[in-house]
Amino acid sequence: CGATHFMEVWTLWKPDYWAAGGLKLVTAVASVTTALLLPTLLKPAMILMEKDRLGRVEAKQLLLAEIVESSDDAIFSMTPDMAITSWNRGAERIYGFTAEEVLGRPLTVLLPPERQDESSRLMERIARGHAVEHYETVNKPKNGRLIHISLTMSPIKDAEGQTSGFSVT
Repeated sequence: CGATHFMEVWTLWKPDYWAAGGLKLVTAVASVTTALLLPTLLKPAMILMEKDRLGRVEAKQLLLAEIVESSDDAIFSMTPDMAITSWNRGAERIYGFTAEEVLGRPLTVLLPPERQDESSRLMERIARGHAVEHYETVNKPKNGRLIHISLTMSPIKDAEGQTSGFSVT
């Protein structure tokens, strides 16, 4: 387009309208060609940008997963009906159960009999969207000896903002 502007100034000194018209035709064809090819050229660029963004998101998720897995603190998740769905190494160390032993089992496997109803009250509170922070209680690890713990339970929200589970630390 700069060439057409130059040609307009040139034509003021030396009127050569055929050359000016020809140059405008060439730039018009180039502009139309660019407009037609642009979506074709942009799609691969957009795909590359999206792959890069997804790569960064995936890298962040892997980092967070490694942080959870390597923590000395017990970190696990469960479904709204209290089935354990994830279990880190800290939980294995503190409770003595491997992930294979507790995944799919109810939270009550970690509670002494006299504390079984306590979990229902906590779950009701969390289901209403409230986190339970620094709750002092007693749990029962695999070896049966009672341990005093302070736990935090938080709702896990899905894309629509609905509670899909709970995290426990």
